[in-house]
Amino acid sequence: TTSIVATRYGRNVVAVDLNPRAVRFARFNAQLNGARDYEVRHGSLYEPVAGERYDVILANPPFVPSPEMGLAFRDGGVRGESILRQIVAGAPAHLTGSGRLCIVTDLVDITSYADKLRGWWGLTGMRALIASTADRDEVLFSVPHCHAPFGQSIERYNQELRRWVQNFRAAALEAVNFGYILVWRSAEDCQEIDMRVIHNPSQPMHHEVTDWRDQQARQARSDADEHYLCLHPNAQFSHAHAPGGGSSAYELSVPSSDFFTTYALSERVYTELCHIARVGPKLGDVVRQSGGWLERLLRIGVLRLEATRPIREAAPVAAAPDIVEQATKTTPTCLSSYLG
Repeated sequence: TTSIVATRYGRNVVAVDLNPRAVRFARFNAQLNGARDYEVRHGSLYEPVAGERYDVILANPPFVPSPEMGLAFRDGGVRGESILRQIVAGAPAHLTGSGRLCIVTDLVDITSYADKLRGWWGLTGMRALIASTADRDEVLFSVPHCHAPFGQSIERYNQELRRWVQNFRAAALEAVNFGYILVWRSAEDCQEIDMRVIHNPSQPMHHEVTDWRDQQARQARSDADEHYLCLHPNAQFSHAHAPGGGSSAYELSVPSSDFFTTYALSERVYTELCHIARVGPKLGDVVRQSGGWLERLLRIGVLRLEATRPIREAAPVAAAPDIVEQATKTTPTCLSSYLG
């Protein structure tokens, strides 16, 4: 499915799969959808494309840390990284000079992922973005994998749960996240990796990723200090406090984009951001600390640089009802999770 969707955005798409049945289905699906300049090859990882280079490599590998290897589409070894490691390690030899690698995967022990990625990628220059969602502990991770759709007894379920939890512990996993690895090959002799938390995507966010990359390039320019500092145009603040007063809580979010999450702020940072939003100062006129909050929000993309000072017009205030009862948001999950 991923490769067929890719034909909408690129030319000469080549898909690879180890499962002969998956290859036949992909070819049939391509004919059914009228996909052009599309080829499916049978084989393991990069073997069917030996010696070839591509502008983009897309991968949705078996990435689940699993106590078994019976389901080839799911099981990625006891730590879930057996296939993932090979895909990352082989990518530099199969990407063009400015090519990119895009992977959807579980992220095991997210805090160590920058070092992992550098080790797998090798010495080739790169710029990478690791986008994560939420950590799952041994129970939250194991439970969805222990349900069978039909005829499972409670004893069998408990047995499966123990097996998965034991694998989690034996592999010395701290947490399993879910997210995305985006790597751009670089001709420069450096390896820069950014890590960020995002919401579970409900819509395409490739435009936001492109905009983020453009902003990072602008911040690296020699004349960056002459650009104007501003908040993301769709950023919103929230301020919560108890009716009787006391301590306040401040949050920043970009509700229109899943590329961002919600950021808790100190009162000092909230006040500084309000000032930036009103004034739009030049970057060179702002007091900066290496690794401080301003640098971090620039890396995230909530703070941006613009060539001209943005002009903000006050939005009209529309009449609103006194009380609106909001509906809750649900997260879809596998039906088998509800079947005992």
